[in-house]
Amino acid sequence: MESWHLLILACLVMIGAVPALLMASRVEEQPKVAPPAPHKQQRALEKTVRRKRALQGMQLEPWKQLRRQYQSIDELARQFRYCGINSAAEQTRHLIIALGSALLITLCVWAVLLSAMSSAVNATLYSAATLITLLIAMNRTLKSRAGRRQQALEDESLMLIQSTRMLWRVGLSMPKTLAILCDELRHLTPNAASELRIAVKRIDAGQAQDDALQELSNNTVAEGFREYLIILRQESASGGGIDAALQELYEVLQSRRKTGLQEMVSKTSANMSIVMMLMMFPSLIIVIGGPGFIAISKALATLNGG
Repeated sequence: MESWHLLILACLVMIGAVPALLMASRVEEQPKVAPPAPHKQQRALEKTVRRKRALQGMQLEPWKQLRRQYQSIDELARQFRYCGINSAAEQTRHLIIALGSALLITLCVWAVLLSAMSSAVNATLYSAATLITLLIAMNRTLKSRAGRRQQALEDESLMLIQSTRMLWRVGLSMPKTLAILCDELRHLTPNAASELRIAVKRIDAGQAQDDALQELSNNTVAEGFREYLIILRQESASGGGIDAALQELYEVLQSRRKTGLQEMVSKTSANMSIVMMLMMFPSLIIVIGGPGFIAISKALATLNGG
């Protein structure tokens, strides 16, 4: 084979290799689609969470606006909070259920009265009176339940104070102490543990500790539990010890309970005196003065010729 044959063959090989080289260069020049970075995934997740929170806020905003505009609705929401119904969604759901039940009972009463009475006006008036009575009864039941729960918080304060003192002496931090109290005292002090769990969740969510305790103390009327929360808030703000303050609060609450028991005993003795005056004195008069009255009646009858 001559040299010019080799040259032609080399040229043909080079000409055939050019398209392959061009295709390879194009493949290398194409940008590669990189997998989504972790921070991008985190941003997408945060956007989803924000969107859900925004939707929840749009759903709960009317209830908050009504609370700001009307004092009666704000008082109703406060009573719900005293009962342990904390979130706006739960309060709205309970309110809708109560109103729906009252309206359903009213409609049933109206249908029964309409079938029994010939006048639709009288049936409507009686049904309206039934609705008003049901609403008043529900409001009183709510206030009674709120009072019982706040009294239960007051009764559980002594156990809560002593448990907090023991955990504080061990050297635990305040958030850890509150978390342990919520877990270990859920059977002994269920109401206080549920209230403290609200503060623990808010602190875990990033809220300041003293702000969470301040909001919790504003949503209770139990004096002992409120003073306990105030002491915890002062400790979180100043960083001092709370053992001596809790001991003083324990003694004050014990003296209050003792005074309350003495008042109950004195009221019970007064009530027993009233019962004795109303029930026992007539019986004693009948037993003691009855024979004398009979003898006097016979003597007067003899004098009259009977």
